[in-house]
Amino acid sequence: MEIEKVKADNWLKLFNLYPYEQIHCSGHASGFEIKEMVDKIAPKTLIPIHTESPKMFGDFHSNSIVKKLGEKYVLG
Repeated sequence: MEIEKVKADNWLKLFNLYPYEQIHCSGHASGFEIKEMVDKIAPKTLIPIHTESPKMFGDFHSNSIVKKLGEKYVLG
């Protein structure tokens, strides 16, 4: 990893972006942002996936279906 950092630092220096402050962004939306997105999209049915708290979706969407891992849901 140290070699990769040296390479990255060299590129940043080349483009006059050095010194820099490192920050991190998880890329995941907050609960408020998810609720806001669901409100804007207004789906008829909401099936949460890739979440640690699927039951939370029932708090802000009246037709939220929580499936167990591997359990199927037939669309249509």
